Amino acid sequence: TKEKGVSITHFINQQRIKEAKELLLITQHSLMDISTLLGYNSQSYFTRVFKSIEGIGPKEFRRKYQMEKG
Repeated sequence: TKEKGVSITHFINQQRIKEAKELLLITQHSLMDISTLLGYNSQSYFTRVFKSIEGIGPKEFRRKYQMEKG
C-alpha cells in the first residue's frame, strides 16, 4: 500500500471505518461499543479518525442515514 501513497495505518483505519459505517447503519450499538469492537482505545479517537475519513462524525453519519431512511 505504501507504493500507492497510503500508509498501512491509514489503510487499516479506512477498513475499520468501513466496518464502523456498517455497524452504525445496521445496529443500535453505542459509539463506545463500536469503537471498542473495532479496537480503538477511546471513543474520542475513534470519532476523530471517523471524521477525518468521512468528513462528519459517526453520530452525524448515523443520524443522516436514519433521516434519509425514515
